[in-house]
Amino acid sequence: MQTKKVPEPQEWWVSNDGERIAYICGFDPDGDPVYQINECSKPDIDLMSAFLAEYHHEPLCDSFDWQPASPIDPGEGWELLPVGTVLEDGDEHKHGDGWCPTVFAGAVYLESDGNIYRRRKPMEQWPKWAVGTGNRLYRTDSWEQVFWVTSGGNEFLQADPLYYKSRWSEFKSLTKAEALARVKAVETWPKYYICGTWDHAAYVRKDSDGRITTICRDGSECRWDVETKLTAVLPEGWREVTKAEALARVKPVEPVATDRTPDNRTAREAIKAMLKILNETVGVDADHNAEAFCVGEQWLTDNPEAVERIATPLVTAAIESPDDWVTQDRVPARPGIDDRRYVWNNRTGATSWDDSAVLCWPHGAVHGAQINNSTLELRCRRRDLPPQPRLKRTDTFGRDVTEEYGLHDETDIVTKCIPVRLWVRREMRSDSGRYYVSLKISPPSDGFTYDEIKIGPDGFYVESNTNDG
Repeated sequence: MQTKKVPEPQEWWVSNDGERIAYICGFDPDGDPVYQINECSKPDIDLMSAFLAEYHHEPLCDSFDWQPASPIDPGEGWELLPVGTVLEDGDEHKHGDGWCPTVFAGAVYLESDGNIYRRRKPMEQWPKWAVGTGNRLYRTDSWEQVFWVTSGGNEFLQADPLYYKSRWSEFKSLTKAEALARVKAVETWPKYYICGTWDHAAYVRKDSDGRITTICRDGSECRWDVETKLTAVLPEGWREVTKAEALARVKPVEPVATDRTPDNRTAREAIKAMLKILNETVGVDADHNAEAFCVGEQWLTDNPEAVERIATPLVTAAIESPDDWVTQDRVPARPGIDDRRYVWNNRTGATSWDDSAVLCWPHGAVHGAQINNSTLELRCRRRDLPPQPRLKRTDTFGRDVTEEYGLHDETDIVTKCIPVRLWVRREMRSDSGRYYVSLKISPPSDGFTYDEIKIGPDGFYVESNTNDG
């Protein structure tokens, strides 16, 4: 621990306000300093603690007329070091009209040091915050990336960080606290609420300002009008809780006890049991057949999910939750339900997700739309994903034949039936069996040279006069 310097005889000390200079004459029997404040004054005596609190030693002072030197400029990008600083490599000291590197790295810069001025280049501090043109708030973690931060907390990567580096000195620098005070807190969802006077409901889940769901004691959803209650100021009896506290209030319905233990064996074990019953006797035994049938029927009753379940390869099997975020590319953006963000087309960055209610498009915004060299993306919870649009199939007369052709999903091909007619040129028809046939939608313009090919009970035919053979 560094001790504070005490006066020595024949030293000059200056008051902290710079108005008085004290010359140390010596000490009284108690060790307190005896000093003069001008050449004509009588010596004063003061307690050592009081003197040290009011005066400090000034090594360059040599008379009562001494004046402190003008503040020295350490140079652009440098800062002067206070007395007591531990010197480091790269620090410099004042030498004549210039500066020289220190050779005492690791030593403490003392007041009695002959080189009274020392300087150091401060380390770059990150992140930096500043307000620039248009009162915009900017943040940078390095000069390779600069972000514009909106009042809502969204960040947008700027295209030319070197431009902002060159102009940063023109911006108004802010501390982190000052910068964050300009940004509204981002809401986190979902939120959970309980009411001490409610017995029928476990808790209320608020997924957004417009989506509120009441959960009953058994875990099911129930309908109760609480939208008007859960405002910014909660009514008496209501309080916000954590998710764990909310879920702890749910008590699932206990299964009803039965006299028979359900048959929850695997399908393989159940089939082996049936085969064992059938193989116990040789030949056909109606009683054993009925017993094996009852085993299989009971297993299907006790394991209904096994009947409906579709086998999925383990490699691709995945657990899907209604709370999963999924791409919403089926309908235009739905405020309060869908979230949106923009992805730069060069894939260098993206905005944070936000409610699609902030979109101000003149027409419905859809997933994949292009704007300002970026792509709009939409997402929603799996439970809110709208159904696939139903495809429709029509014939050439515009009639709906969807059901007739079995078109039920997007994998079916939508086709349009176009009727055509076959024609054969009269002069090209011969007994050799070779014909030149044309396929046309409407009769040919020179129809007098063609015969139309028709179909009857006996196959294709053409109508001709008897004289033509």
